[in-house]
Parts: sequence; structure tokens; C-alpha cells
Amino acid sequence: MSRFEEVEQDRPEYYGETMKSFVDGRDMLYDPPQDVAQRFSVSRSVVTTFVLLVLGVVGSIYYLRFSLEASLGGSQASTIASILNTVQITVFNIIYTARAIKLTDDENHRTDTMYEDALIVKLFVFQFINSYTSFFFIAFIAQYLGRPAGAPDSFRGQCGAVDCMQPLAINMAIIFGTRLTLTNFLDVFLPWLYKKLKYRTETKGIPADKKLTPAEEDYMLMEYDNMIDSITNYAETAIQYGFTVLFATALPIAAFLSLFNNYVRVKFRIWKLFSFYQRPIPKGAQDIGTWQTIFAIISVAAVVTNGALVCFTMTAIQGFTYYAKLWVFIGFQWTLIAIQFIAKFIIDDEPMDVVIQKQRMEFIRRKIIEKVEDEDYGEEYEISDEYDAEHDDGHAEPTKSKCCCGFCCCCGRNSSD
Repeated sequence: MSRFEEVEQDRPEYYGETMKSFVDGRDMLYDPPQDVAQRFSVSRSVVTTFVLLVLGVVGSIYYLRFSLEASLGGSQASTIASILNTVQITVFNIIYTARAIKLTDDENHRTDTMYEDALIVKLFVFQFINSYTSFFFIAFIAQYLGRPAGAPDSFRGQCGAVDCMQPLAINMAIIFGTRLTLTNFLDVFLPWLYKKLKYRTETKGIPADKKLTPAEEDYMLMEYDNMIDSITNYAETAIQYGFTVLFATALPIAAFLSLFNNYVRVKFRIWKLFSFYQRPIPKGAQDIGTWQTIFAIISVAAVVTNGALVCFTMTAIQGFTYYAKLWVFIGFQWTLIAIQFIAKFIIDDEPMDVVIQKQRMEFIRRKIIEKVEDEDYGEEYEISDEYDAEHDDGHAEPTKSKCCCGFCCCCGRNSSD
């Protein structure tokens, strides 16, 4: 739907003062800018508070890890920190998601697209910081901190090992693996539980031997929230994509784990959609919206993070001077970023035949639905009742002519046939 956002209707929840439109004079709702600014200020303050809480909790976890290294060793302390990070990520995501939805509701967005974009930005910014802060700390900060008291001389900074790649790989494997397992489990268990609870509530007082009609059985299923469920699914996919590509040099197997997980996840979601939910109501959209920008940002960030890991964290080019590493890093990242943009320029988002077909369908829709009159192209396209004597074999047909939409006016078939 290429022009969906231009003609999108206001949300039923949208409110404001009634005024005359400056364009056509019709009544419209108007939300004063000072009220909008006040609500957005509240949202930004709450999001900032949550981000600061995450940074504080992550800092506390690594302070505990440094305290445990002397008694437990670097490997065990790193494992404990990774488990605590997993708990922190899961709990904060659950709490923040509910709060982000409430904040976006209060912001009073005019259209569904504006509402979705605002919620997407809130969710992704927080989940990005919540999910990857510990990785960025281990990869780019820990090696420059002082070595803990009692740590072997071969250990590098606060990495807890001879370099930071091993702790980073362990941290990623634990958090990424736990996240995939827990997400898939909750993705199936929670809908099953909610369906059971709804069935028990709705059938309370009904004899157990009474058979429900198909319509009643469908009513027992849960309603599918197109907007929230879609945003949640995209958010999980974006964070998983970040786990896969941002630190690929530390855990290359993450790509295979993502591939396997997505295959299983698609099957689970198909089964869940058919088993636990009522039939979703189709909803229009122009494109995937802000998510396209988010995936593009992650792709560019992945080039930078992996280039920095290779040049400054790994020991692959340890013999190079700092300035040599810096130039390798600059050349590496800009070469790959240039390849990304060249590929984006060469490969169209929509092939030309798809663009033409969409324009044709829009043209036909306007003729049929909106009853737009046909254009007058002159006598060349007028219907003729004369027969073509040259091909008259006793079964001659009237000369076929094309109307404005490319169909034969005599038989309704495509004129090219």
C-alpha cells in the first residue's frame, strides 16, 4: 500500500480540541503543541531513568564480578556475571515494555503509524542498551582498566583472562543461548496459559458435558493484537540480529544458532496463531516503517564493532603499532560500509515490474471503486461495429478495441491476448 500513510485515518483513541481544517474547512481534532511537548518530556524523563538504572545494575554486576575473581577465578566469576546479566536483561525488558506502552498511549498520537514509530523507538533504544551494555564493556573498556589484586600477570586489565575475547564469547554464549531458549518457551507457554485461564473463566458455571458450538469455541481463543504483537516480534528479531552481527568475531556460531532458532520459531508461531488466537483482522501498512532504519543502523554498527574487535581487542594484529591498527580499522570499516551502500544502490527495494503492477492495480482500483471516468483517447480506441473484411471467414468478430485500463471492451479479456 504505497500511499497508505497519506490517507491513514486518525486513531479512535486520539483526542484534542475541535477546529476547522486550514485545507478544506472540515472539522478536525487539534492537539496543542504545549500539551504535546509536556507529554513527550515526561516520556523522555522516564526512558532516561530506566537507561540509568540499567547502567547502574550492569556496573554493580561487574563490580561483584571483580570482587569474586580473587576467590573463584576469572572463568567462574565471568560465568556468574553472565547469568546475572541474563536475569537483568529479561526482568528489565518485561518491566520496561509495559511502561513504554503506557507512555506511548499517554502521548496521544494521531495515527497508528505515528503510535507505532514512537513505541518502536522507545523499545529499541532501551533494549539495545539493556542487551548490549555488558558486551561493549568487556570488548572495549575492560582491557584498559587496572588488573585486580591477586590476578595473574598474564591477565589483561579487567578481562579476567589473557585477552577479552574469551570472556566476551562466554558472556555472549550464555546470554544469547538463554535468551533464545527463554523467549521461545515464553512465546508458547504464556499464550497457552492465558487461553486456559480465559476458557476456565468463560465456562464457569457451564456443565462439563455441554458441547460448545464452533462460534463459542472460537470466542474462547484470545484476541490477536496486530500492533503490539507485531512490534514485539520485530523487536525480538532486531535484538537477535544485533546479537548475531554486532560481535560476530567473538561468537561466529551465533549466526547458525539464529538460523536454527528462526526456523523453529516460525513453526511455533504458526502453530500458536492457529491454536491460541482468534483470526487476526487484516491491517494495512505502507512498509515496515522504522524497523527498516533500525536494521540498517545495526548493519552499519556491526561493521564498526567487528572492525574494532579485530584491530584493538583481538591479538590478530598485535605486532602493529597503534597508528597502524587505527588505519587498518578505518580502511576496514569504510570499505565494508561502502560495499553496503553500493549494494543498496544497485539492488532496488522494489523491482520495476512490481512498481508497475502496483501502479496498474491502483489505476484499476480507482476506476472500479471510485468510479473515475475513462479518459477520452480519441477515435483510435472507439468501439467499432464494422467487421474486418480482410479476416472475415464467416465467423468474424467485431474489431477489438482497448479501453483505458487495457482490457478488450468486447469480451473483457486483456487486449494483448
